[in-house]
Amino acid sequence: MSLLAPVNLNQPVTDRIVMLLGDGFSEEEIFKDIYSQCWLQIETKAARQRLADLIAQISAINVFATGEVPDGLEELQK
Repeated sequence: MSLLAPVNLNQPVTDRIVMLLGDGFSEEEIFKDIYSQCWLQIETKAARQRLADLIAQISAINVFATGEVPDGLEELQK
């Protein structure tokens, strides 16, 4: 998968989520973009769910929102 935006290692994840949402990308696309860059740090199912929830919360501007972890993450670990 190609990245939706250039890698910026100094950019916080939340800033990248806001930027990509503003550019019109879906929550699933954003999850896969972030996951493909840092999948070694998002090893557990709980960590993946936290990322999905964070994206949903920022998208909905609702701290109680929950997200959905997309399928097909194995191919992004390459």
